[in-house]
Amino acid sequence: MIKLKLLSKPKYYKRKVRKKKKNKLLKYIKYFRFLFLIPITLIIIKLVLIKKNTNNNINNSMYNIINNGINNLPNLTLEEEYKNIQEYIELSLNGTVLYPNKVFHKSINPKISIVIALYNAEPFIQNAILSIQNQNFDDIEIIIIDDFSSDNSVNKVEEIMKNDPRIFLYKNEENLGTLYTKTKGIMLSKGKYVMILDQDDVFPQKDVLSTLYYEIEKENLEILSFAFIVIQERDIHSIKNGILYSVNETEILSQSEIIKTMTRYKEGKPEMDCNYLWDKIYQTNLFKRIIEQIDNKFMETKMNSFEDFLLYFLLSRNANRYKQIKRIFYIQIHRIKKYRNPNRENIYCLSSLNYIEIMLLNTNNSIYDKRFASYELKRWFLSNNCKYNEFIKNRAKLVCKMFLENSFIENDVKNNIKILFPEYNNESRLNFNV
Repeated sequence: MIKLKLLSKPKYYKRKVRKKKKNKLLKYIKYFRFLFLIPITLIIIKLVLIKKNTNNNINNSMYNIINNGINNLPNLTLEEEYKNIQEYIELSLNGTVLYPNKVFHKSINPKISIVIALYNAEPFIQNAILSIQNQNFDDIEIIIIDDFSSDNSVNKVEEIMKNDPRIFLYKNEENLGTLYTKTKGIMLSKGKYVMILDQDDVFPQKDVLSTLYYEIEKENLEILSFAFIVIQERDIHSIKNGILYSVNETEILSQSEIIKTMTRYKEGKPEMDCNYLWDKIYQTNLFKRIIEQIDNKFMETKMNSFEDFLLYFLLSRNANRYKQIKRIFYIQIHRIKKYRNPNRENIYCLSSLNYIEIMLLNTNNSIYDKRFASYELKRWFLSNNCKYNEFIKNRAKLVCKMFLENSFIENDVKNNIKILFPEYNNESRLNFNV
């Protein structure tokens, strides 16, 4: 008779052996579990090094190309530069990405900050941003300040931000004007250098930022200026129809010489009134210093015109190292304005008076300053767009009084004051009942 007991013993024995083996394996895993992390750690380190080396190679390669080109900036003919500009602008207008595989990375200490004041720019803000994204220089931040837009501008920017962590969007809780909005963006900038790009304009070539950065860095400049083109929106597909504002190539200029650079050459002829912000790159610290000098009363007027002239006037009186290059690095596009502020004329008049007052408060009493201030006031009085209300007339009286107290008002400006203010007379130059 077969004993069934013998059959159960091997089964029990095998189960026991398996359990011992399992316990032994768990014991090894417990003591040597950190070994499993080694290959994962090595893979992560390798990926980080590859990324770092790639970025270094790109930056070093770009630096060598640009730095070598700084000493000998390409002598392009005007025809060649126009061709390059037209090709690049078409990319932005068509929404074409120049580097489709590029991945943007947020920089803790960006080299350049680009500030855009945003207000109801839904149709063209994407083109402006794309002209930045298509640059061959990526170590930047894009600061966009929305001035209480009523269209879908903000939504459009937020959509673009999903793929570009370099973009930062801030919103004003009410409409505060372009002076406040631009200065807010500059004060938020972290870059060593800062540029202004208007919401409906574009950078016209892919090497704008790289060339400007290495030039201003190499020469240790505070302001670097360049040429620009002004064109009507309808002519944007033919850059040659635009107006070129060229500059004379200069060596490094000191503070006393910078005031002479307010002249641009419109189609070869001198044009005095060209104190724009967007045709230059600045040291951020310089810009922040001059903003701190501006009285709050000018910010509170919601200044929407002449803010460029006002800020550059102050910049030119505080900078000590300035240079100009001939490259065309900005396109200002005159858009068809479908919607106009009903108080636009009054805002324009008040903004221009603010600008003139700041000029008078900060003049260094040079002959150039006196002529320039007189020129601006004369232009204000000759403007046919102004509908003077009582508040603006009183502000104008104060500005005129400042002119008279400084005793350098020109005769033609004095005549305009007589017409506008009958209470003015030669015997009592300060006879204003403000």
